[in-house]
Amino acid sequence: MNITLKQNNENKALSRKEVVAEVVFEKATPNRKLIQKEIAKLVKADEKLTIIKQIKTYFGSSKALITANIYNDENVMNKLERKNLIEKHISKEEPKAEEPAESPSPEPQEEVKPEAE
Repeated sequence: MNITLKQNNENKALSRKEVVAEVVFEKATPNRKLIQKEIAKLVKADEKLTIIKQIKTYFGSSKALITANIYNDENVMNKLERKNLIEKHISKEEPKAEEPAESPSPEPQEEVKPEAE
């Protein structure tokens, strides 16, 4: 896998770098985590603050165009990025924040039918 940067724009208003890169690969398209790690290494940024927005492959070719955002601050990233996109980038070893347990639903009560006289 070979990654080359096409654009690297600093967006100070949103506290992030907007990166466009091209990846050349053999066989299958590399997964999001591998591309995230390689782009973070290439730009010398924190892997946890790197979000891959899009992987656009070309039919019949072993190339893909990558659009990524690299944030300066985790709080800004959490405010601006969609939650499902952030969850895709969380490694499986990291424990996710536990959601509060749902309260048990009340047991269904038996219907009492009035006796017919």
